[in-house]
Amino acid sequence: MTGISQFCRDVQHEVTVPSDDALSDEEAVRRLCRVDDPVQRQDLLDDLCGDNHQRRDRLASLVEAAKNGNRPLAAFDLSAPGRSKSTVHETPGVPMNLAETPVDSQFSRSPLKQIGNYELTRLVGRGGMGNVFHARDPALDREVALKVPRVEVMLSPDVERRFIREARAAAQLDHPNLVSILQVGSDGPYPYIASQWCDGGDLATWMRKNPQPRDPYDAARFMAAVADAIQHCHGRRIVHLDLKPSNILLVGRDDQTDPRSDLAALHPKVTDFGLARLMDVQLDQTTESMFLGTPLYMAPEQAECRRDLIGPASDVFALGVVLHELATGKRPFDGETLTLVLDQIRSVNVHSTMPLRKLPRDLRTIISRCLQREPSDRYSTAAALCDDLRLFASENPIRIRRVSLGRRFWLWCRRPERITQTGVVTVAIQIAVLSNLYSHYVLMGLGYQVPFSVDNWQFFKETIPVALFPHLPLLINGFRTIRRKRWSVTIGILLSLVFVGALASVLFGAKAAFSAYQGNPLASYVAHLFICCMALVQLIAHLIAIPAAMKESAERGRTAALI
Repeated sequence: MTGISQFCRDVQHEVTVPSDDALSDEEAVRRLCRVDDPVQRQDLLDDLCGDNHQRRDRLASLVEAAKNGNRPLAAFDLSAPGRSKSTVHETPGVPMNLAETPVDSQFSRSPLKQIGNYELTRLVGRGGMGNVFHARDPALDREVALKVPRVEVMLSPDVERRFIREARAAAQLDHPNLVSILQVGSDGPYPYIASQWCDGGDLATWMRKNPQPRDPYDAARFMAAVADAIQHCHGRRIVHLDLKPSNILLVGRDDQTDPRSDLAALHPKVTDFGLARLMDVQLDQTTESMFLGTPLYMAPEQAECRRDLIGPASDVFALGVVLHELATGKRPFDGETLTLVLDQIRSVNVHSTMPLRKLPRDLRTIISRCLQREPSDRYSTAAALCDDLRLFASENPIRIRRVSLGRRFWLWCRRPERITQTGVVTVAIQIAVLSNLYSHYVLMGLGYQVPFSVDNWQFFKETIPVALFPHLPLLINGFRTIRRKRWSVTIGILLSLVFVGALASVLFGAKAAFSAYQGNPLASYVAHLFICCMALVQLIAHLIAIPAAMKESAERGRTAALI
C-alpha cells in the first residue's frame, strides 16, 4: 500500500457503514479516506466528531498518515495490540472555551507563529472551515481574532472563494452588535480575516458555565440586540443562515465590573458569515452543501432543502431557537442522532412539544411565532421581532398576536401522525362493527342462550354482503392508512361516505336492514343510530387527515424530483 489511492481501494469492499455515532476510529478513517474533496472530508469529520476536538485531531492525523504512509489500517486502530490507550485523553461533549482555551499541542509544535503583521498567541476555536487564533497587532498594539483556513482544506479551490465571500459579506456591514472586520489578506498560502477581538467568549460557552435560570426580561433584551444586528444584515440583502450561540460572541459592557456572571452585563456580537448569502443570488444545488446551517438551529426549509424558501425567515427561526435555549436552558430540538433532530424540526409543533410553560405569556407568544413551520407564519422581519422583544423587556404589550385558533387547528391537522391515528380509528371501528354483527354467533358457540330468536342462516346471508362491502375494504384500508400508504386517506373518505350513506338510508327509510329487525323498528333505529355515529367519527377522522396527506404527497413529489 503506497498511497491514499491504494489505501482507498483496499477498503472499497466495505459495504455496510455503521452510523456516525457508533463508528470506531478505524471505520471513521476508512470512511474519511473515501472522500477525495478536502471540504467534504472536513464536513464529514465535523459530523463524526461534533464537539470532541481531541478525536477530531486524532482522526485528521490518522487520515493524513493513511494518505502518506505505508502502514496497514490496523496500525491506525487505537485498539490494535501494542498501542497504549493511556496516550489518548478524551473529554467527550466538552466544547472548547473560546475565551480561555490554552495553546493546543499541534499549535505549540507548529513553526507558524505569525501571519501577515499579526503575532499568533493561542488557538481559541475551531470551525468547519477554519481555525480562529488570538493574535496581536504590534503596529497598533491591539488584540485581534485571526481566522485562517484549516490545513486539511487549504488545497481545496473552494476555500479561497468561501473566505472571500465571508469577507465581502461582513465588509458590507457596520453595526454595534456585529463583529467588525479589520483586515482581509493573505500571507503566502494562508488567507486570513482579522476581526475585532471579543474577550467574553461566546454565548454557548457562557450558557454552559451559567446553567441557572435566566431572567426572561434580560434574555429578551439580549436577543433584541441580536435581532437588530440580523435586521441590519437583511437590510443589506444578506442572510446569515448559521446563527447559533457559538456564533454570538460576548463583550462586557463598560459600566459592568464582571462581564461573565450576569446576562445583563453582556453585549452580543454576531460573527461567522461563512454561509451568508445574498438574497438576490439563487442557491446553486450543484456546488453548495446539501444542508445550509447547523442542524440544531436550522429552519424546517433548510432541513428539507427547500431552497426557494430559504431567506430572512430562516434567520428569524434561528433567532427563536436561540431565544428558547437562552430563556429555558433547553434546546427546542435535540436528539442522539442527526436524523432525530431533523425529524423534530420538520414536524415542529411549538404549542405542545416545547417546555415554555414557566415563561411569561408574551414571551411564549414571541418564541412560538418565531418557531412556526411555515416561513409566512413567522415574524415578517427581524425588526418586528426586535420591536416585540424590546416591548416585552420594558413590560409593554407586544404587537404580534397569538396564532389564531383556526390556524393552529390547520397546523395540528398537518402533522403526519394524524394519518396514523386515522388508520387506528378506522380499524377499531370496523372491528367493533363486525364484532357486533356476529357477536351472537360467538355467544351461541360458547353455550350461552341469546335473549332473542333469529334465523341464523338467514341473518348470515343478509350480513355477508354488508361485511364484504364496505366493512372489509374499510378494515383493510385502515391498516394501509396506519402504514401511510399512498391514496389511503382518499380511499378511506370514499368508503366512509358509502358507509354513512347506507346507514342514513336505513335510519330514514321505512324498511329494516335485516329480517331480524322486522316488527321491531325501535331496535333497528337504536342499533343503526349507534353505528352511524361511529361511521361519522370515522369520516371526520379521515377529513382531518386530509392536510397531512396533502403535505406528505407534496414531500414525496419533492423527493422524487430530487432523485
